[in-house]
Amino acid sequence: MRAIIAAPSFVWPEHIAGNCLRLCEHVDEVGLLFLESQTCLAYTDHDLPKFLGETGLRFHVHLPLDLPWCEGPERVWQVIWGLQKKAAFLNPWGVVLHPPSMVGIRSLQEEVIDPLASVADQWLQSGAQAESLLLENTRENDLIALWPLIQALKLGICLDLGHLLAYGQGMHNIPGVWPHVRMVHLSAPGPHGEHFSLRKLDDRGFALMQEILRQIDPGCVLMVEVFDPKDFLESLHILLALIGSENDHPDSRR
Repeated sequence: MRAIIAAPSFVWPEHIAGNCLRLCEHVDEVGLLFLESQTCLAYTDHDLPKFLGETGLRFHVHLPLDLPWCEGPERVWQVIWGLQKKAAFLNPWGVVLHPPSMVGIRSLQEEVIDPLASVADQWLQSGAQAESLLLENTRENDLIALWPLIQALKLGICLDLGHLLAYGQGMHNIPGVWPHVRMVHLSAPGPHGEHFSLRKLDDRGFALMQEILRQIDPGCVLMVEVFDPKDFLESLHILLALIGSENDHPDSRR
């Protein structure tokens, strides 16, 4: 199976619909960036017009960065389910979730694993597949301590290259991890959390990207997580050349 190439729903300075109309010429899939809970729960047909379902794109959802973990897993699930209903007409195949922060945690079991397991259980009870709930490695949580939970529940992983590089993480080195990796976020990390063009990867970063591309299973989604049009298109060109797209010129990065 050929690679599935995805883009975030905010590359050009337009609404989601405007971005999707541009992106459908370049990618297979769009990640709907629902980054703020209350703002996105208030989305209307203006924000998510029905014609998006006619663009030929696949969709997934990136869940908010401000999920109310401090209010308990039931409240978190209410936000997730509300957003799923907003996007249901687009049949998103999965969601990307930033797990609770590990910063300052005194009791991993009670403060991180238990709420996350509760939300995952609600996800399964909704009829969704476990592997379609993708946990992303972030600055606050590298997923390593959650690996037993990921294995036990058969959850998916969204592996972020920029985070691996910026924070010296090693989730990709854990034996058995690759069948869980359903998506990879690709960008070069900036000093303040920016998502730069893949052209700005240093030798170590480029080598790690190549290793990841060799290890992932067929059907893994490769998302160019770059939020500037020029840098996005440049990164897309680099990625397509790297994975051997017959429609692109050889990689001119070096």
